[in-house]
Amino acid sequence: SSPARASASRGDSRAETGTSSPPSTANPTASRIRPLYGPTTAARATLTRMPTLRPYQSGDRAACLHLFDANTPHSFLPEERPDFEGWLDGQEGPAEYLVLEDEGDIIACGGLWFSPDPARPAGFAWGMVHPARQRQGHGRTLAQARLDRLRALGVPHAALDTSQHTAPFYARMGFREVKRTPDGYGPGLHRVDMIANL
Repeated sequence: SSPARASASRGDSRAETGTSSPPSTANPTASRIRPLYGPTTAARATLTRMPTLRPYQSGDRAACLHLFDANTPHSFLPEERPDFEGWLDGQEGPAEYLVLEDEGDIIACGGLWFSPDPARPAGFAWGMVHPARQRQGHGRTLAQARLDRLRALGVPHAALDTSQHTAPFYARMGFREVKRTPDGYGPGLHRVDMIANL
């Protein structure tokens, strides 16, 4: 598969989840007292805590491979795993990779590749969100961070290839389809090549 593979952000940008209720208190009287100015400081921290987006480190390798396995075979084929391992090990040339971490767990990851070819100077690679954490906005966070990074570098346009499952998501992020190859990754998994002007 191409190092530009951007699969498995499939539908991960749909609905945001609701917030949880503030923790109960052991004091029955206090539990009946309504705060005048909203939740306590501790409750506000719980409600506003967001996952952390940071650069990939070698210690994240096993967690990223777990994400790949969790998205197989719906978004990736088992035979693509060695390619992803090679990407994580830095065998694909100039690249950057990000992980989205929530309370110590890697819940999403995705990267960028770079090329001297002016027709394809850069693009998305190996984006994925754990199935249990999809439809919570994490895919959009990951995609937007990568688009912002490319704009900051002055890259004129970005490329990616993904499956038919995720192509509508990337279309909403500003990518347009330029080519579709039926069964391009394998039976039932079509390859969709897309470009976004930055």
